[in-house]
Amino acid sequence: MAQVNHRYTVYGLTMVSELELPELSGGAPWPAGRATDIRVVGGIVPDTPLGGIPVGPSVYIAGDRFFLRIAGVGRFLFTGGQEAVVDPDPGVGPIRPRAFLLASGLGALVHQRGLLPLHASVIEVNDGCVAFVGHAGAGKSTLAAELMTRGYRMVSDDVAVIDNAAVAELPLMVQPGVPASRLWGDAVARLGLSPENLVRVSPETEKYLVPWPGSFCPEPRELRAIVVLGDTGPGPNREWISGAAAFATVLSHVYRYPYVQPMGRAAQVFTAVAAVAARVPVVALGTTTGPRTPDGVATAALAALSPVLGSPCPYATTAGAAPL
Repeated sequence: MAQVNHRYTVYGLTMVSELELPELSGGAPWPAGRATDIRVVGGIVPDTPLGGIPVGPSVYIAGDRFFLRIAGVGRFLFTGGQEAVVDPDPGVGPIRPRAFLLASGLGALVHQRGLLPLHASVIEVNDGCVAFVGHAGAGKSTLAAELMTRGYRMVSDDVAVIDNAAVAELPLMVQPGVPASRLWGDAVARLGLSPENLVRVSPETEKYLVPWPGSFCPEPRELRAIVVLGDTGPGPNREWISGAAAFATVLSHVYRYPYVQPMGRAAQVFTAVAAVAARVPVVALGTTTGPRTPDGVATAALAALSPVLGSPCPYATTAGAAPL
């Protein structure tokens, strides 16, 4: 039987995959006349790569090759930003390998291609977009989901791939990502969804993949602002960050930053981050009073961004959107 190849577009890159990746269904369309950027195949990946530099317990980097080994899941090899080889462990179903392929794997491929990925959730506003960054658990995806219930569209969740950072004459664009949110169980419950009907990202965590039909922006959008989510509750308190502090803030939210040095990307990433920090407003959102709720944080975020965004987003509606 002939091998069936599936075609997808994610982060502005075209992908042909032997493996079905339903998480990418409903994403950005394949551009007319565009060649394939990335091929995903099944194959055998060595357990320990020859000459690889260890980056933590699961990652080895050897030149333009990136090895990922996850116990109980499988082994992955990403080469030159052009190919991904997936080698699942015996008896492992398709969901867990896909989760690592579409997270750390795509992050490795994006770095290999010289793009700048930030650990951020991105929402479309007016004629551009806003990236929400913060430490793990800060509520990036939950805030984006709350804004989508208000009618905003998602450009990307968890990872924001920024294009044109090296070209001052062109606007900084965020490419459309995976058309679904990764939400914790409590956020899923607030949306009125049943976890039994969703794909669990990993058996070790209560995190689920939540598709948003009709609420995904399939076109690149200009980056208008970066919002740093703090640890406190909702409120109008905000601090605009500039200069060296803005550079340090953006650098601290580069996706999979430990990969940068062993991949030989330090100078390239520093240059891209400097361009982003100089060209895009960066604001830290914090508060002094009030409970921390998704609704409150969303209201505070929109208030903090009003000097940048101006009029309300034309896509925002009082009815909002609903997840699948």
